[in-house]
Amino acid sequence: MKIKRLIMLLLFLSLIALNAWSANPPQLISSIPADGHLTADPWTICVEFTFSEPMNESFMLRFSPDYLRDDHDLSSWSADGRTLHYCRSSRSDPLPVGSYWFKLNPAGYDAKFKAAATQIALPETTISFTVTADGSNDVAAPQIISSIPAHSTVDVNPATSYFEVTFSEPMDTDHWNVYYSMNIWDSSAASWSVDGRTFRLFRTTSTPLPAGNHCFDLSPAYDPAQYFISAAGTKLAETTICFTVGSSSQADLIHTYYIPYFTSGGVYNYWSGLGVSNNNELNSATIQITTYNSNGTILSTSASEPIAANGQFSSVLAGGQTTTGWAKIGSSEELSGLSFMGFGFMGSNIMADVPFISELSTALMIPHVAQDGSWDTNVQVCNPNNTPVVITLTFIFPTGQAHISAPQSLGAYCSATYPLSTIFTNYLPLPRGKVKLTVTQGDGICAFALYKNLKTGGHCFAGISADPLLPSGPIHPF
Repeated sequence: MKIKRLIMLLLFLSLIALNAWSANPPQLISSIPADGHLTADPWTICVEFTFSEPMNESFMLRFSPDYLRDDHDLSSWSADGRTLHYCRSSRSDPLPVGSYWFKLNPAGYDAKFKAAATQIALPETTISFTVTADGSNDVAAPQIISSIPAHSTVDVNPATSYFEVTFSEPMDTDHWNVYYSMNIWDSSAASWSVDGRTFRLFRTTSTPLPAGNHCFDLSPAYDPAQYFISAAGTKLAETTICFTVGSSSQADLIHTYYIPYFTSGGVYNYWSGLGVSNNNELNSATIQITTYNSNGTILSTSASEPIAANGQFSSVLAGGQTTTGWAKIGSSEELSGLSFMGFGFMGSNIMADVPFISELSTALMIPHVAQDGSWDTNVQVCNPNNTPVVITLTFIFPTGQAHISAPQSLGAYCSATYPLSTIFTNYLPLPRGKVKLTVTQGDGICAFALYKNLKTGGHCFAGISADPLLPSGPIHPF
């Protein structure tokens, strides 16, 4: 009897400790520029605020001076809900010399910064930084500091879908010109990053790049009308970047598959794995794995991996990194597979399946979800296309009635997490139903839902596939 009472007492004390831990408010753990920074870049376009835990993805802050006013179309949260990118409207001009400050959850205003798990508000938090050089008299020519693929790279992946250059300073995005040696690139689909530093040129087709040398001539001297020009008005010198695509045997990756979400690293030691099977019992397969972060940047492209006839292959995705994103697998033979993610929490190893998707669709159905005190659902979506998409999510009750979300924009090669707790805040609770994903603008996507059982402390997960649908009639909200 004494042992039983002792066990009950220990359980009770553990619950008290857990509640005390969970009651702690979130904290701002870092910012870019950092608090107190005395030589902040005058070309800072977006200020980053990173928090100790995932947040509600809404915000309330004050700032001074008015140059820091944000552009709501550009300010955004990271996929894990921990980092706010607050982007100013006057992004084509440098910040003047002077001091700047932000107050997050300022006293006297509704506290919008709240922890997603506990709804506890961030305490009023102030950061400040100083700009010491206005950059307006910048006469130095802009430089290319990196490219994807990099100059002189050999054995470039034939599945490479875009060419990217990053500049040393923000550029005038209306003035640029690039010539290329093979007519397989699409200037009309070119795009710029929010801060004006990165330019991306897309392919006109998804077929593999031909083997051989590929060159890009930026600001060519024979066409001075459309040089690359910095936001400060100085011209990029003519620059040529060349790389070599690998042998045509690598271009036989005729089957493409997608993993809509992976996660790696962090305080909970997240990890993601991949397991695939070669369905051809006679021929060996060659596969290549490309991982992207949630912002659409390629993290890695593996060397060609052989799989024996009727064989199997497994790998870790983005091992050793702290990131989230999605993955694309090219194969010379038909594959079957899945991904799985997990993490270590309080001595337990938690796992969930992530689907291995071969078909993109503009209409998808997640057959079971819920969002209330017992259940939590995050919808994970990736856009493997070279153009942005616009998506709506529709929660449909067992009775057929529905709530439709506001349109959600997702950039080229980007992925995102859509928590039902945020998307349908005004309609909670949502005890059970299904979710339809509809692409209202752009090409097909892939998705799945991460489903949590909150009754066990939020540490029991399931991965639920989003199944492609045929086009159907409209859903009527109420």
